[in-house]
Amino acid sequence: MDKRKVGRIIGDTVVGVGYILLLIGLIMFLVMQALVFSNLALMATIFVLAMLVLPVLGLVVTYKKPQENRIKKWIALGSLLIAIITLICAVYNGLIANFVQPFILNTSTVIILIAGSALLLIGSLVEIFADRAMMSTITTMTVILMLFTCIIWVNAEGYKPFNNDIILEKVKVFENGEGGYSTFRIPSIIAIDHRVINEKKGGSLENDILLATAEGRKDSSHDTGSIDMVGKISKDGGKTWGELIKIYAYEDEVGKFGNPTPVLDRETGNLIFPYMTATKATKFDYSTFVAVCTIGADGNITFPPTSEHVDISFAKGAEENGGFDGVRSYTLMVGPGKSIQLTQGEHKGRIVIPASGGGHSFVMYCDGDPTKKENWKQGEYAGVGNECEVVELSNGELCMVVRDNTGCTDNHFEQYQRLSYSNDGGETWYRQTENTSLKSAICMSSLAKLAKDDTVIISYPNSFYTRVNLTLGVGKNDAKDGFVEHFLYRGPAGYSCITVDSNDNVYVLAEIGKVDYNEELILLRVDSTKF
Repeated sequence: MDKRKVGRIIGDTVVGVGYILLLIGLIMFLVMQALVFSNLALMATIFVLAMLVLPVLGLVVTYKKPQENRIKKWIALGSLLIAIITLICAVYNGLIANFVQPFILNTSTVIILIAGSALLLIGSLVEIFADRAMMSTITTMTVILMLFTCIIWVNAEGYKPFNNDIILEKVKVFENGEGGYSTFRIPSIIAIDHRVINEKKGGSLENDILLATAEGRKDSSHDTGSIDMVGKISKDGGKTWGELIKIYAYEDEVGKFGNPTPVLDRETGNLIFPYMTATKATKFDYSTFVAVCTIGADGNITFPPTSEHVDISFAKGAEENGGFDGVRSYTLMVGPGKSIQLTQGEHKGRIVIPASGGGHSFVMYCDGDPTKKENWKQGEYAGVGNECEVVELSNGELCMVVRDNTGCTDNHFEQYQRLSYSNDGGETWYRQTENTSLKSAICMSSLAKLAKDDTVIISYPNSFYTRVNLTLGVGKNDAKDGFVEHFLYRGPAGYSCITVDSNDNVYVLAEIGKVDYNEELILLRVDSTKF
């Protein structure tokens, strides 16, 4: 058989398989990310038109059988080179140098899209050697069109609707690029009761102090690297915020301070501040510390040097490396979000830190001096899971929301927010990881409770497939009758932290964006009378 004929058969087969894979990947992408698009129908139409280029023009070329020449081969090689460079740049920028979340959050979709594109380009090269330069050019045009459609979409997408019927105020607290930080992630917000500060520190504050903390990631949105603990303070209910504070940072080496999980100690008026830290030199083998910070009569906070912090880490194991985020099975991972202090019952005054390790969630608790390591105890497992938050219910029981261990880039159809319950201050959990009716996108969620009517609130991305659609799940009577959903933002949304001040004002500090869910940390003040 003629070598060119064999080449054409091979080229057509490879192109056909690549085309089918690319088509499947695009369908999966549209389904998984439907809520991310401002106009799903328009985006689907554009993809369909781009995908029609190959079969329509391919049939025309096959029918007309155009003459091959050197110029057409050079054009085909040039377009192939452009497509290869564009694909490499898209993969590097979207999956390696920095994450484009709609792509990175579903591994199978990304693999299929990359495999389909690669096969089309390989088939295109075979077509050139089989004297089908025009067919090769049409094939690479399809790949280029698909890539540029995605690139244009990523840069042209806008913000989605906020629920202004329930949101009283929107304030950007941390915006990517501020202070030289590429990305701000892992939000934490607490309301420091002004009455406690006035009583314990002799202040004359009229409003609660809002402390917002986060990870300031210098180089990218990756979970490891040069990452500082940063914060801002508001003394007027979140309307305005002070300057960006660099709380803790490695100045002379690459390292991370992360997972802020603070709480006000109402008995002393001090701030209890748990966090995790590690360096590149230790392969991001985390240690977990608690800092006791002083709050002044004016509401300003003094963060003590790291030499004064208490190491509450578990004993180091034999694992050489952790996952992509550095976490080992023995890592004591706190929060993130916020801790609590119990206000009633035999354990009144106990500091409770939500935590996880070895694939299970639990709490670390302290009944004495928090600066002494021996006073920190670990409760029994609250269930299988990791990132978690806890709240004290009106009857003194604890309720914990537990994130599933499923990888956030794996397919996770029909998973739900899960709650565990303790009636002994977190030492044991008599009900574990019970499903609610609220969807889970495999993401950290946050818990809080109103004082006025025992309303429990969960903030979370309301989707089975991806991190999008920031929502509050509101449960009356300690959520015994289930939850009612109130959406806050229709676009990409990731981690959030919810707090309630002494006047039952509700604040949500959340990761939101246009395409990526972590383009900024925005504070939403929510009207609790609408619940």
